[in-house]
Amino acid sequence: MFVGNDINDIPAFQSIGIPVGVADAYPEIYPYVLYRTQKPGGLGAVREICDLVYNAMNVGADGI
Repeated sequence: MFVGNDINDIPAFQSIGIPVGVADAYPEIYPYVLYRTQKPGGLGAVREICDLVYNAMNVGADGI
């Protein structure tokens, strides 16, 4: 997973398995990301991603 917000991040997006853009990213990166956060960078975007991963890992662990 890689989280970015600008065109200089495009090469990383193209070489990683899960490219993520933050809500306030430049629109030019949108075609290169699989997920765009609802929170902007520096204001909860990474926490949002961590929560998504944590919750996804726990789905099925207890039958939910």
